[in-house]
Amino acid sequence: MRIARYRWLAPMVLLVTLAGCGDRAREEDAVRARFVPADAIVPERAGPAAPGHQGVVVGLAEDLRAEAGAGPTPEEEAEDLEALARHQPKIHAITVRPEETLQLYADWSGVGAEDLKLQNGGKQPVFGKKYYVPVSVAELENFQQRRENYWRQKTEELYRTNKVIPVRYEVRKGDTVLGIAKKHNAPMWFVVRLNENLDPYHLVVGQKIMVPTLQEKTGGDDPEGVAAAGEGATHVGDGDTTSAFEVIVRPGETAGKYASWAGIDITDIQKSNRHIKNLDKLRVGDRVKLPLTATQQKQFIERREGKKKKKSR
Repeated sequence: MRIARYRWLAPMVLLVTLAGCGDRAREEDAVRARFVPADAIVPERAGPAAPGHQGVVVGLAEDLRAEAGAGPTPEEEAEDLEALARHQPKIHAITVRPEETLQLYADWSGVGAEDLKLQNGGKQPVFGKKYYVPVSVAELENFQQRRENYWRQKTEELYRTNKVIPVRYEVRKGDTVLGIAKKHNAPMWFVVRLNENLDPYHLVVGQKIMVPTLQEKTGGDDPEGVAAAGEGATHVGDGDTTSAFEVIVRPGETAGKYASWAGIDITDIQKSNRHIKNLDKLRVGDRVKLPLTATQQKQFIERREGKKKKKSR
């Protein structure tokens, strides 16, 4: 009777035992999912295992990154570094142009005049020499933009108030850029802009440079509005600005030759010279206006003077 009374306990014990075995198997499976044998570790991701070490946890770094959130990509980090570098102050050297002053540099750069002087050993800017400005790349771009705007306005003002006739000048012994400019009653900065590659400290005897002859405009000048072409002048010497270029007719010269020397169409000359009834009958001493860029002006003068030299031979 006693054996029969407890016979029902046997199935219960068996069920409990089997449940315990199942839990233990699941735990072992979880451990195996988290561990791998030491000799199977990829060298780049883990160092050599210690003696007796059976394995290491894998995926731990990935889990930590997932918990901490995704960080910036390499491309984003590179962009951040580039942006930071653009705003880090550096020492930039610029070449001084005529009539550029310490105060102008201070205004354009946002750096105090005294600080600029200290950066340059207490010296003032000197034409043709280097001057050092402590600004970031972004600030340097702003500096150059303000600088170009300043000179553009001065150039436009000069064209508004003067007729500009560039002529070729041959450098003589003892000549300086300042002396040449004064001799022709022209601003030195404008002489330099007409000769972009001019080295003011290495003039060579016999060297040919372009020097502007300025004729002040009066209220009655240019009734046909040709002078307006000069009002939009920007970078003299860049070759992309059209202005009124006036020539005095010499013996044997015709409108056709002018068009050929300048590389323009005869109709362009007609539009700029409506006060001349017949371009085919130009007389010596007549004044003809040619709508030329700075590059075309240089080309015209070289070809015109070249023809003259050939005839004299």
